[in-house]
Amino acid sequence: MGPQENPMEAGLFTIGGVIIGSILTYTLTRRWQREQWIADSRKEEFRELLTAIAKSMDVHIRIWREGRPQTPEDQVELQEAVSETFRTFHDRVFISEEIDQFRIEKIWVDAAKTYKETFDAEVLFDAHDEIRKAIVKTMKSRPKA
Repeated sequence: MGPQENPMEAGLFTIGGVIIGSILTYTLTRRWQREQWIADSRKEEFRELLTAIAKSMDVHIRIWREGRPQTPEDQVELQEAVSETFRTFHDRVFISEEIDQFRIEKIWVDAAKTYKETFDAEVLFDAHDEIRKAIVKTMKSRPKA
C-alpha cells in the first residue's frame, strides 16, 4: 500500500513538503538579505571614506594657501578635517581589509605631507583619484558578501 492508496500518508508527505519548502525559503531569503546588508554596508563605508578624504583635501587646499593656517579658526577646521579622516580610516568594519590592502591611509598621509611641503594641489587630487580607483576596482571585482 503506497502513499496514493493511504490518504493519511499522502497528507503527511504534503505537510512535510510544505514544511521543508518553507524552511528552505526562509533560509535562502535570510542569507540573501544578509548578503545584501553587507554589500550595502560596504558601499556606505566606501562612500563615507571618499567623502572624508574629499573634505580633507578641500580643507588642506583652502587653508594651506600661504604656507600655514591663517587664523585660529583655520587651525581648528584643519584639525577637525584631519581627525575625521583618520577616524574614518580606523572605524570601518566592512572595508578595513581593503584600507590595509590598498594602503589607503598611507597614500593619503603621504599626499597631505607632500602638499604641506610643496603646495602642489595635484598631489592631493592624484591621491584621491588613486584611492577612488582602488575602491571602484574592489567594488566591481569582489562578491557582494
